[in-house]
Amino acid sequence: MNNYRFLKFLLIALVLSPLIVTAQEEEGDDHEKEEQHRHSIGLTLSHSFIGKGLNEDGGRKIITVPSWGLKYNYHINEKWAIGWHNDLLIERFVIERPEEEGGSLERNFPIASLIMASHALGDKGWGFSFGAGIEWEENENFGVIRAGLEYAVELPKKWEVVFEGNYDIMIEAYDSFTLGICIYKLF
Repeated sequence: MNNYRFLKFLLIALVLSPLIVTAQEEEGDDHEKEEQHRHSIGLTLSHSFIGKGLNEDGGRKIITVPSWGLKYNYHINEKWAIGWHNDLLIERFVIERPEEEGGSLERNFPIASLIMASHALGDKGWGFSFGAGIEWEENENFGVIRAGLEYAVELPKKWEVVFEGNYDIMIEAYDSFTLGICIYKLF
């Protein structure tokens, strides 16, 4: 089971690695560099799709859990940013326990906190992100590895809307796919 998760992570890393290697810095004039905002803080509304959910009868099903997120990013340059991303799943749900056949684990409003790196892919608004952290919850905590794809739309007065899709691997637990929208204030 752990080898399967490692292979999925390796596949994601291999898909993203050419983007990192071939990404090039574009030189802008001094005016553009002065206009760059170094910080952004955002509020996210999203839904996570979890394949190892369990219904009341103990049968496996895909569950959808809404979440809120709070994100801070520091923009190193026009292409790269590093951030602290926090997500709160706002429901109780039950997942299949990974190490016990037929077992279950209740998750009560888990909070994930991750350190993320983001890279903009050109001037078209597309970017990708990757990082790791911890999902905290009263019953059991799990390590998290995240890879994501995003599309940003700049708005007037230093605002930005980002549409994002993230794939999370909760180490030795479950995986989830999240779709969300984030509103950022740039400063």
